[in-house]
Amino acid sequence: MSFYSTIRRQCYSFSYGRKIRSQRSILSLGIILFICIFLIIRRKETCRRKYVFFSFFIKNNDFNLVDYYRSRLFCFVLTSQGNLESRARAVYETWGHRCGRFVFITRLNSSKSYTIFDNEKNFLEKNELPIQYIPTLPNENYSNLPDKTRASLLFFNEYYPNYDWYLKADDDTYIILENLLRFLVSTIK
Repeated sequence: MSFYSTIRRQCYSFSYGRKIRSQRSILSLGIILFICIFLIIRRKETCRRKYVFFSFFIKNNDFNLVDYYRSRLFCFVLTSQGNLESRARAVYETWGHRCGRFVFITRLNSSKSYTIFDNEKNFLEKNELPIQYIPTLPNENYSNLPDKTRASLLFFNEYYPNYDWYLKADDDTYIILENLLRFLVSTIK
């Protein structure tokens, strides 16, 4: 009788072990699949193509809203003529061109020629900076900064009234514009 019971125990342990191994592999496969789906959903912020492909996982499909409201954002940067070729060019090449409309505000006092941005010209040449001429702009002093901001806002309210938001920045500021637009879109909903 002990021979039969020994054989029975070995068969039972063999089938039990095989069942446990298959359950472990199914569980491992499920965990790996869950991690992959989690990583794909998490990377939606960095890869727009994957975001569109996996948009059925995500309820907030706000890329279209962000692109729409990008055109409703007017960005202007206060700078001085001495910083046009260094700081201002860096601002325009990094985050400035991603605004709906972007201009620099400065008072040009030298003989060095700069292209003044007029409202009729939609596209700039390769090395041009969008500089807006404001006739009521005060002198380039730190003490005149509030007056310079006030004159700029009054000018933009009169000549560019079709924007929802106006962003004032300085030439030593870096803005992650996509995060700002997502925040602005979230305030509308």
